[in-house]
Amino acid sequence: MKTQISKLGRPKLRGQATLELALTLPLFLMLLTGIFEVGRLIFLYGSVLSSSREAARYGSGTGENLAGTVYYRDCEGITNRAISQGLIANLKPTDITIEYDHGPDSNGENTIFAICPIATDLALGDRVIVTVSTTYSPIINFNNIVSFPITSVTTRTIIKDLDVMGTPPWTNTPKPTHTPTFTVTPTIIPSETATPTHTPPPTLTFTPTLTPTITLTPTITLTPTITLTPTITLTPTITFTPSITPTPTITSTPTATRTATPTSTPTATRTSTPTRTLTPTLQSLCGTWTVQNPAVSSNSWAIDIYSSSSINETYIFRIQVEWTGTALLDTVALRTKPIWADTATSIADLTFPYTYHEDLLIPAIINTPNQLRLTFSETNFTIKHVKVYFDNGCYVQYYSDPYP
Repeated sequence: MKTQISKLGRPKLRGQATLELALTLPLFLMLLTGIFEVGRLIFLYGSVLSSSREAARYGSGTGENLAGTVYYRDCEGITNRAISQGLIANLKPTDITIEYDHGPDSNGENTIFAICPIATDLALGDRVIVTVSTTYSPIINFNNIVSFPITSVTTRTIIKDLDVMGTPPWTNTPKPTHTPTFTVTPTIIPSETATPTHTPPPTLTFTPTLTPTITLTPTITLTPTITLTPTITLTPTITFTPSITPTPTITSTPTATRTATPTSTPTATRTSTPTRTLTPTLQSLCGTWTVQNPAVSSNSWAIDIYSSSSINETYIFRIQVEWTGTALLDTVALRTKPIWADTATSIADLTFPYTYHEDLLIPAIINTPNQLRLTFSETNFTIKHVKVYFDNGCYVQYYSDPYP
């Protein structure tokens, strides 16, 4: 009887574990699928939001693209920027809408007055509105989860004109090369100590503190013709041989008036004239970055920026350009990508407050040229000086040879 009970009990235990697994496995799979779908939904929403924001930022910038179209009219460029930023959302051009308004009115309402492509010119304060939409569909189709749209709208004010008022022109202040000035205290070796018999002997206190500027200021109005012939030999020791030839008839007036009238005495005045030594080589303040290979092609001029470090990278934040001729500076491009577009005359001081920061990067890649190209309105120009500032305090610069 005991043997029969033990044989009948084993199948009941195995059947209980299988039943528990069958009850809990669907709940576990549903929970795992829900976590996956929520994460995918958040990721898709972030991609759509970033896409509309970057497209509006592109369309609100000042300047022109390589084809000469201003950014707020470049419908294809705005659309491509949105698609490139929303790869996860698998966007299509039909998912992107580009509109324009004049900003909120007194009631806080926005009125759309045009869509891209726009035929009229915009005014100061007009805005570009980029709307990006996509549809979220769950991978695993449940009856209670339906597809729904995800939409992101970004509005930015268009920077149509950017005038910098009151900026003083840039001037090139060369650093003087200081030539060493000899601080020579000359030793006056009189050849003859003559004691002339003056009727009243004037008290001549000779304390000659002769520095490089020999100021023999005391012009003693003595009627005696004292021929002081100081033969100044400008050697490291200036030996003044004042051969005083005293004449016996020294009728000196007793009024030895010391007037501070400068006499034309031999003054060895060494003035440190600031000689501007402009070496025609390419100069650099920090040794990591250099410029090489200047080249002229039709109405453009280019030069390569090199980095000798595989660790330190930097960003361009300012460029100064000086040239001669009637041409106007139109665009500046780094590695064929425009970073500035406007019209400027020499001397131009360019900054990039609305340029995408990564477009100004000088990467830490050794011996790889980063070409900086300047495009002018015509061929009548000659580059004289180009100075590129980095955000780490360093700069590189180029001077023409000869520099005027």
